[in-house]
Amino acid sequence: GTIKQYTLYCLIYPEFKTVTVNGVKGVLTRDAFNQDHQTYTFTLPSGTDVANAKIEYTLDGTGTFLVEGNEVASGTTTNFDGKTLTLERSAATNAQAKAVSNIEFVFKFQ
Repeated sequence: GTIKQYTLYCLIYPEFKTVTVNGVKGVLTRDAFNQDHQTYTFTLPSGTDVANAKIEYTLDGTGTFLVEGNEVASGTTTNFDGKTLTLERSAATNAQAKAVSNIEFVFKFQ
């Protein structure tokens, strides 16, 4: 038989340690089957413009928060209305190995 050796890069899906939009804390709901999908729900005051909202966050380790593929730093005002949100983490020894979390922000208004 043939023996082949491979290096396996195991990465934990990144997530927010803390996240707020306009000062309101997001509540995380996990998908039972797809651990790469995370939903954060924010209950904001009526009339809040999520197309011009301020996000503040910390991550559970290394990683990058992206909106439509563009990095968004904590403290930045950005547009979340219908946008694709992801968190990405790369292996320190192999930048091509990535764990990508698909993030969904749900906004409720009261």
